[in-house]
Amino acid sequence: PGGRLDAIRVRAAGVEIRNLTIDGARRGVTIYRDAVGALLKNLDIANVANDGISVRGGVNTTVDRVAISGCRRAGIYASRATGLRVRNVRISGCRRAGIVLSGVAGIVEFTTVHAAGRAGMEIRNGAAVAVRDSIVTGHRAGIVSRSRENTGPLIEYVLLGLNGTDLSPSNMPLGSGVQLETDPLYIDPDGADDILGGDGREDDLLFLAPESPAIDSGSGTAKGRRVGNLSVLAQGGAPDTGIADLGAHR
Repeated sequence: PGGRLDAIRVRAAGVEIRNLTIDGARRGVTIYRDAVGALLKNLDIANVANDGISVRGGVNTTVDRVAISGCRRAGIYASRATGLRVRNVRISGCRRAGIVLSGVAGIVEFTTVHAAGRAGMEIRNGAAVAVRDSIVTGHRAGIVSRSRENTGPLIEYVLLGLNGTDLSPSNMPLGSGVQLETDPLYIDPDGADDILGGDGREDDLLFLAPESPAIDSGSGTAKGRRVGNLSVLAQGGAPDTGIADLGAHR
């Protein structure tokens, strides 16, 4: 659609968008306040002029099995949204941030954010945001919290590494299973062409080497977290069994 138009705008309840590639646009998908229960699944969004996915006050939006790369602002930008669920998402090669959540209640889980701007995740005024079972690497700051004291994100079972600083502020309260300053041992994140995301995304391998510390480091079993029947981005795409692996699953 070109850089001046959003590819898709959702203003109605119960909309599902599946199995779609969006290349170019101002924003890939914009979810508005009336879009209750929107489902975005199996999408590839690249090279947008603004945000890959923008959620503006939507209720119970689910983003599942989505790859976002090459955005000039953020991969996902959500504000004043409730019941937001981001899972099995890969974000890379954006300019500002991987995920920005402002005044949002929701969860980010089984998500890989790599070299996606200045911050991997930026959370503002979020009284009920949880981040778990994810990998955040390759940023000036891994996870940034601009929330008031005692209203910041719950962070547990997350691997952070290859960042200038993993957490900002550095004394951010953490739950169990957080690994700091840890290399997840990606196989080849920018591929043979040495171009991360955008037009070079086809050969990017955010796979995990067999000895990766992200493997078997999740908050529960793969089956219990409902990723057991999927193919994890580990060991060349082997099925995830036992304790769940961190990061995006297919």
